[in-house]
Amino acid sequence: MKKINTILVLVISIAITSCYSLKLAIVKYKTEYKISIEYPSFHTDSIARGKLMGYEKVETITAENVKLLNPNHETDQYARNDIEVYRIYYGSVYNKKQKVVLSGLIAYPKSKDTLIFCQYHHGTLMPFPYEMGMGATDAPSMFKFETEYNKGAFDQVRALGILPASYGYFVSMPDYAGYSISRYLEHPYNVGSELAESSIDMIFAARSFAQKMGIETTKEVYLTGWSEGAGTAYHVLKLIEQDYNKLIVPGAISILAGAYTMTDLTTYLSMQEECDEAEIYNWTLYSFLKFSEVDISGLSIWKYPVGSQTEAIVTPSNKPKEIFQPDFLKALNFNFPDDSIPQKYLPVRKLFSSDNICCNWIPETPVYLHTGDKDGIVPDFNSKTAYKFLTEKNAKTRLYIYKGDDHFTVVPKYFVNLVKEIDSCNTAFSKK
Repeated sequence: MKKINTILVLVISIAITSCYSLKLAIVKYKTEYKISIEYPSFHTDSIARGKLMGYEKVETITAENVKLLNPNHETDQYARNDIEVYRIYYGSVYNKKQKVVLSGLIAYPKSKDTLIFCQYHHGTLMPFPYEMGMGATDAPSMFKFETEYNKGAFDQVRALGILPASYGYFVSMPDYAGYSISRYLEHPYNVGSELAESSIDMIFAARSFAQKMGIETTKEVYLTGWSEGAGTAYHVLKLIEQDYNKLIVPGAISILAGAYTMTDLTTYLSMQEECDEAEIYNWTLYSFLKFSEVDISGLSIWKYPVGSQTEAIVTPSNKPKEIFQPDFLKALNFNFPDDSIPQKYLPVRKLFSSDNICCNWIPETPVYLHTGDKDGIVPDFNSKTAYKFLTEKNAKTRLYIYKGDDHFTVVPKYFVNLVKEIDSCNTAFSKK
């Protein structure tokens, strides 16, 4: 009987391994997707941070067609102007030292008025084609107008980039490293400090584009973002206030469902028996380690081989205890004190603690936080913790909790309030 049980366990293990290998092979195949865009080439010596390297027109879209492509028709009334849409390329930096050219999208209304400058930071995009507008082929600069979008393609761009442009804003949308022209790079998923640097470069490049096109924008820049992009926008604001305050004036930040407390997020992950979002949480952990100076073996972290973002995303299970080594899983739980954790994991804990963006700096700019109380991807405790800290420090802030809304259904409500916030802050600036 014991022999039969041993054989049964072996057969199950082989079956699980085979399923995982097949899943990994399929995902790796997907990463070799084709792109119809013919990207320009740039000499490395010509690349400089924030430099506008090139641009090309994508579309002119009428206000009526903006309504047609809007995924949330309850906000159709905000589509008021015909818009121009351009793809741009700009110089930036990758992993603190490598010069790269990144891409992004710019959309703005046909108007002679001074346009409010708004930068939208997109949420999670898998590094391969994926449905619901959450894949590599949905990067902002790859946008194209179609009368019908298959499986939610470009949902984020359409709802939070194109629509606000038609409303009357000058909207810039960075792709981030790892997408479109820079798809050969691994994306620094949720690594706020890395994403903020390249997003700042997008602001400078977008300004240069506006000047070339004779577009007048506000000197204030309003930051928006959803999910990964919310955390990115928060890091952008910190970088502006601390390092770029003489070059960029932040007007306000309005962000939806971001991971602002990494230690809370890792603690949450460590306590789950099963986690439907294990793949993106693991991708986050992998990226934090890749884009840091922490020296630790992957064998000390994972129970399976992880040497790339694809392998991090394709987990063998949705159970954390089957993904991570037991001691590392304990190290992810910040309810345990440092002295109860093996020494080799302390640099990792310090890395996560240092990214608690909402608790290690007090912004001077108004911060508007939005979250759905049914969000199972980025739970609302992230926004609540951020709000608690900001109010205790007397920062200018407001928290919106949308009852009954999850990570996706909340978007149109967020958009409506976002517009009110930006317009109100811009009015206050114009009276100064």
